[in-house]
Amino acid sequence: METSTGDIIAFIDDDAVADENWLYEIVNSFESTDNAAVVGGPVKPVFRGKKIKDKLNWIIGCTSNNPPTKRPLGCNMAFDKSVFTTIGVFNENLGRVKEKLVSHR
Repeated sequence: METSTGDIIAFIDDDAVADENWLYEIVNSFESTDNAAVVGGPVKPVFRGKKIKDKLNWIIGCTSNNPPTKRPLGCNMAFDKSVFTTIGVFNENLGRVKEKLVSHR
């Protein structure tokens, strides 16, 4: 992040597929919203085989209406770069310990 040259830093998971308008929508969200620091969009699962009910999407880290998703999900969010110059970058020591995310321990 420290070496990026843009004003916006966007994140997407390595197993995600971005919509063809993904970057456009991110830039448009920042440009059309005064003082936006972070934006995010929906995360929709793509299933190979049997699908789960939409109301269970939150269990697998996807956008949900029940319970409603109240903040951007880490696999689809973007920040104004000034956020990182103000509060610092992510702690790289967080993440997985064996098979579990640190946030899930």
